Amino acid sequence: MNAIKIILKEKDILIFILCELIMTGFAPLFWMSKAKTVNVILLAVLIIVGSYSLYLLYKITKKFDQQSKENAEKEIILKQKEIQNQHIVATMQMSKDLGELELKLQKELYNQDITSTKQIDEYIKTHYESLFMFYTDNKIVDSIVYNKVMLMKKLHIKYSIDIVIPSNLNIDNIVLISVLGNLLDNAIEACEQVKFSRRFVNLKMNVKRGYLLIEVQNSCLENTSIEKSLKEKPEEHGIGLKIIEKYCKEYDGIFETDISSQQVSSFVSLKIKD
Repeated sequence: MNAIKIILKEKDILIFILCELIMTGFAPLFWMSKAKTVNVILLAVLIIVGSYSLYLLYKITKKFDQQSKENAEKEIILKQKEIQNQHIVATMQMSKDLGELELKLQKELYNQDITSTKQIDEYIKTHYESLFMFYTDNKIVDSIVYNKVMLMKKLHIKYSIDIVIPSNLNIDNIVLISVLGNLLDNAIEACEQVKFSRRFVNLKMNVKRGYLLIEVQNSCLENTSIEKSLKEKPEEHGIGLKIIEKYCKEYDGIFETDISSQQVSSFVSLKIKD
C-alpha cells in the first residue's frame, strides 16, 4: 500500500511507468510492421520515449537519493537531540547527587561528633567510594563520564578513567557529547552481553599535537560485530556510528574500531580548532 501511495503521489513515476508501457506496446509493432514509413515513425517514437524514460529514471533516482540523505540527516539530528537531553539530565543528576552527598556527609559528621581535620579526612577516606568524583576540569566531559560511570556501577562493569585534557577545548559541546556519549554507550551495550566477571570499560582521553584523542576498550562476546547491535532498535547503533564518523570527518580526525580476543578497541581523534 505504501508503494502504491508513493507512486500515485510522484508525478514523475507515473509518467515513467506510462513511457515504459508505450515502449512495451510499440516495440512489437516496430518488429511486426513491414511498412518502411511506419517503422521510421515507430522507431522515432521509441527513441524519444526511451530517452525521456531514461531522463525520468535519472531524475527519480536522484530525488530518492536526496530524500534518503535527508532522512538520514533527520535521524542523526533526532539522535543528537536525544544525546543532548541525556546530557542535561546527567548534569542535573550530578548536581543533585553532589548536594545529597554533601548533606549526608554533614549529617553523619554531626552525628559522629567529628571535629578535628584529621578525623574528617579519615571519615572521607572511609566513604571514598560513595562520594562524588571529578574526572576532569572540563565540565562537559566530566558530566558525560559521571553519568556513564553511574550506569556502569549499576551494571557491575569494572571501569578505569584516565583523562588528561584542558578545561576548555575548542571543540563544539555537541560534538563532545555526541562522540564520547556514543563511544561509551556502545561499550556499555557490549558489556551487558558478557557475564559479570568479564565486564570492563577503559577510557583514556588526552591531547597531543593539536588533536583530542579518545580511546575506549571494553569486553564483548566472541562473535561481536561492529556493524551489528543487540539493542531493541538496532538501527540506533548504526546512527551512533554515523554520528561519530560525521564529526571525525568534520574535525579532520579518524575513527577506528577493532575487535580481537573478545575485546573491542575504539579510537577517535578530533582536531582542536585554532
